[in-house]
Amino acid sequence: MNATADTDPPQTPTEAARPIEDKWGTALSGGFVVIPAVLIKYQYRLGITAEELVVLLNLFLSWRETGDKPYPRTATLGRRMDVAARTVQRRLASLERKKLIRREWGLPQRDGTRTVTRYDVTGIVKQLQDLGLSVEVFEARNLPPPDRVEDHGHPTLEEQLNSLP
Repeated sequence: MNATADTDPPQTPTEAARPIEDKWGTALSGGFVVIPAVLIKYQYRLGITAEELVVLLNLFLSWRETGDKPYPRTATLGRRMDVAARTVQRRLASLERKKLIRREWGLPQRDGTRTVTRYDVTGIVKQLQDLGLSVEVFEARNLPPPDRVEDHGHPTLEEQLNSLP
């Protein structure tokens, strides 16, 4: 089908960013992070605590491009969050147990230190993609949103999708 005079032409990235700039102004001069709304709307369904969410947001801040693996230092995240680096390490371990991230430990160096630890975020990305798809399906059928992504005594997303009329 051909575009009609009534159809708006596609926006350039600069035009698309204008409402964001109008809303936030100079606060954007330090950069910004794009995250799917389902991360915040369904945080509890993903089993993510408030501190874990802040750790994820910091990982996303360091995640530049698809395929990259962010590598912020736990001490840096601790300073940003006003918590001890050990607290950040515990939250990272918890996120890893939930299979939302995977830590790739740095290699040992001769001086006893390690190269940077990288964080593979494909687990959380996949969970959010699945959740976004299921929310889309449930909303299209005018049904309440799905339950937890992981089984904590609730049906899995796949089970919920299969049970739809």
